[in-house]
Amino acid sequence: MARPVTHEPENGYVHRLARLKFARHHNQRENTMLKRLAVSVALAVAAVPLSVAPASADTPGCVTRAEFYAVHKGDTMARVHRVWDTDGRFRFFSQGVMNRGYKICNVQGTNVFAEYTKRADDRWHLVWKKANAQ
Repeated sequence: MARPVTHEPENGYVHRLARLKFARHHNQRENTMLKRLAVSVALAVAAVPLSVAPASADTPGCVTRAEFYAVHKGDTMARVHRVWDTDGRFRFFSQGVMNRGYKICNVQGTNVFAEYTKRADDRWHLVWKKANAQ
């Protein structure tokens, strides 16, 4: 029986050429997907500051959960009052430490407590905060 005639060099060349074309197409597709991903991430990052509502003056007289978490240890009392939309109530003062109470929105009583100390810059800074909410 006669064996079929094969052209190995040509078949091998065609196979390699097909692999190269597939790889080039695959890489172009990956590059397009990476570009789309990069643009999506850039747009998402750019949109974050636009979508965040200002924490101040939206709920005067009380503290929301978002406002509570928007202030941090070391913030000045002025910043805390600006973000929380209220000056709160003076609770006590002892040995350079001031404690103030604030109302949580839609909850009875004074439920947020903050303690401040006066630093070398002669301003009151937040030492700790605590919320008593159910």
